[in-house]
Parts: sequence; C-alpha cells; structure tokens
Amino acid sequence: MLRPRSAAYCPRPFRRRDELSFYYRVRIANDGGWWLVKRGLRLLWDLLLWTLLLPATVPLHCLGYRKITVYSERIGHLAGEPDCLLKDRVLRELPTCPKRFFLASRRTAANPHLVTYWQQHLPVVTGPVLCRLLAAMSRFWLMREDISRYLMRLYETQAVYAIQAEWGTRAPILRLSTEDETWGEQIMERLGLPRGCWYVCVHIREAGFSPIDDPGFTHRNSLIDSVLPAMQEIVDRGGYCVRLGNPAMRPLARLVSPTSMEIRVIDYAHHPLRSPRLDVLLCARARFFLGDTSGLAFLSTAFGVPSALVNMTPISTLAPLPGDLSIPKLLSAIDGRLLPLREAFQDPLADYRYGPLFEARGIRMQDNSPDEILDLVREMLARLAGVYEESEEERAMRRTYASLFHPGHYSFGAASSVGGAFLKKYRSLLE
Repeated sequence: MLRPRSAAYCPRPFRRRDELSFYYRVRIANDGGWWLVKRGLRLLWDLLLWTLLLPATVPLHCLGYRKITVYSERIGHLAGEPDCLLKDRVLRELPTCPKRFFLASRRTAANPHLVTYWQQHLPVVTGPVLCRLLAAMSRFWLMREDISRYLMRLYETQAVYAIQAEWGTRAPILRLSTEDETWGEQIMERLGLPRGCWYVCVHIREAGFSPIDDPGFTHRNSLIDSVLPAMQEIVDRGGYCVRLGNPAMRPLARLVSPTSMEIRVIDYAHHPLRSPRLDVLLCARARFFLGDTSGLAFLSTAFGVPSALVNMTPISTLAPLPGDLSIPKLLSAIDGRLLPLREAFQDPLADYRYGPLFEARGIRMQDNSPDEILDLVREMLARLAGVYEESEEERAMRRTYASLFHPGHYSFGAASSVGGAFLKKYRSLLE
C-alpha cells in the first residue's frame, strides 16, 4: 500500500468531512482568515432569513411541498440529476409528485433552454425572486428532498450508475421537440454543418470557466491539443467535429492546420451563433460526445447520446451509460513510478476529488496521450458501426478492471466499458 506523506492521508475510509477539513486549511492558508469569516456571516444570514420565513415554510412543508435539490447552476447537474430522478421514478414505478419542484432561476440556470425540457416532466420554478425565497425557505431541513445520492454524494457510490445500468437501452427521457428539430436544420447549416452530415461534440475542460474552483480542480483540466489526432480521424472518416465550451478557451484556429480539419472542425466555443438552445441541439444530435470529467457530457447523456470520455479523474470515475467508453488518468508516485491499479483502488486516493489532496500525498496524474485518445475514438466509431470485435483477452481484462471497484467507489456498478487498447497497453498495471 501507499505510505502516508502528510496529515492529509487518512488510513480509514476517506469521507467528505476529511476533504472539507483539508479544503478549509488550504483556503485559510491561501486567502487568510477573512475567507472563513465571510462564510460564517453568510451562514448566519441564511439562518436568519430561514427563521423569518418559518411561518410560511412550516405549513407548506406539512402540505407536502418539497424542493428537489437540483444544482441548476452547473450544466452537469442540471442535465444529470433530473434525468436520474425521472428514470428512478419509472424504474421503481413511483407516481408523479406535483408538489415536488426544483429551482432554476432564469438568471442563474446553466442552460435555460434545457429547463424548458424538464418542465415537461417536473414542476420547475424559474422566477428569480420566487427562487430566492424558496431557496431560503428550504435552506435547512424543511421543504427539502435531497437527491444528492445521484451525483453529489462524495466518497460514496453515486446512484446514477445503478440507475443508468438498469435503464439500459430503453429510450431516453428527453427527445428534441419538433420545433427544435425544424429550427436546427436551418441553424446548423449556418454553423457549417451540412444537412444530413454526422458530427461529434468535443469538449475538453480548461481553466477559466469557474475561477473560484480553479485552485482546487486544475487536475481535471486537459489540453485540447491531445485530442487533435482523434478529431483528424473523425474528419478523415467523413464526420465533423464541433468544439463546445466558452470563449475563455484557447481558440482552435491556432492549433488546426489548414487542411480538411479547418473546414470540418467548428470552434463553436468562439462562434457568434453560440446559444443555450443550440448547445442542447448539438449535444442531442451528435454521433457521440468526446469529453472528459466536465459535466457537459451529461447533456448528451440525457438525450441518450453515448460518450467517449478521456482523462477521467479520480480513477474510480467512469462514464454512465452502458454504451459509453472511458479511460482514466493514471497515477504516479513521487519517484515517477506508475501505481498499479489494484494498489491505487485500495487506497482512499481512488476517490480524491480535491486536487491539493493528491499534491499532499506526492501523487501526480498522467494525462492520456494523443494515441490513447485516438484508440478510444476508433473503438467508439467501430462500436457504433457494429463492427467492433472484442477479443477474449479484452473481455478478461475488462472483468478484472471491474473487479477493482467496490461499494463506496464513485462508479461502482457502472455498466460502461474502459477502452480496450488502453487496457492492453497497461496490462502490467492491471495484473
């Protein structure tokens, strides 16, 4: 087993409170005690407002009204959590609950157009003032239905994997509306996607989207350069690539050579047509989604589009759908030795979410190479074309890899697969 290199190491199973304790120490060391004072004042304000609203909260709570805890400000949660909730209800044959609702303010929702799709299945409050009041009323233990078990129960197995595995190949909950389909035929041609073409959505997480999170989560970032060979493969096979993201990302114009790539690769992150409605349309109609541990992939997942996810971290994280593929960032010790996978999975670092925890242990992460990403994309294309032949060796290695997961690991029970070429390349770490 790995040896502890700092007080951050915990020989017992790592828990959310351990990460929070470490997180607070790092933030106070970097930002000073005033940061903690501001958090305390915010909590006191929330408690005061909640107390003042109790005369209205208690009757509504007794009548059965509950705010579902959807984190609507982040696209991964806005796409993934309602999807899990609705599928969970169907699988357990539960009735609809008109008194259950979630908040998605028009001012702060990650994608207001996606909210209109969820409104067809769930009550959603979008008015900014009403959202603020209801958020205050449900801040603590009243008027709340906690669904953090789907995606946010840190250092525990996430329910999304069991739900998606049981859902299997059933039709997705969400389907594009006729209005969006019609609008999409016109707007996509203006974007540069000819009628009848096929394309892949590409999104590689970079710094800048959420500066407040960057210090603790830079280990989840990758370089778009590493997926260029995979994008070239897609283009060579007649497809298009649509790079999703935000204008803070590096423009692709500096990276893409003036070949067919220049014509068939669309840097949508910097395109004037970029909009929440088109975000939904692109993710819903893609052949597959090529991404990483950014939540945007869940937007495609909600519409049943498979994903090929690279640089997954922590290593206990897999893609959710049965038809998905993923490969993890491998871990190395301070001496540069790659950690055997079984050794890594038996250590709490298999579930570390906060970057400085790895640093405190002297653990480094190795990004997937361009060739590894290219192999994963080739496998996905072959699977979608129905021509992929899995060898007995691959099946055995996938079974071995799946056996490394235990209850409590983030993706325990996932029905997705790890790339076959990746497992062959690192069979020594698996054995």
